[in-house]
Amino acid sequence: MAFKTAVNIIDGYWLRRKQWDIQFFLQGFLSLIIADQDIHFNQKLASYIQERYTEVINSQIQAIFDLVDYWQCNCSTDFFAHISPDRKLAVEALIDALRI
Repeated sequence: MAFKTAVNIIDGYWLRRKQWDIQFFLQGFLSLIIADQDIHFNQKLASYIQERYTEVINSQIQAIFDLVDYWQCNCSTDFFAHISPDRKLAVEALIDALRI
């Protein structure tokens, strides 16, 4: 039920604006992480957005999704071995900015 609600919010947001707001994603996913929401829920939601809106995902939004993946890996630096250097820098910048 919660996943369907989240999907409806995201789809409604896209239908109204036809563009993504970085703050919207950052606040949304950080709220889920801080609330100790099941990481698999966060991962599933990020995967849904990536699959449905592939053509409009930019590097800033991808960094947020990578941060979710990093969090799922228990903040292991091994995660960085699987992504490009540019994506690694973006995630590290988010981590530094958010002090997590």
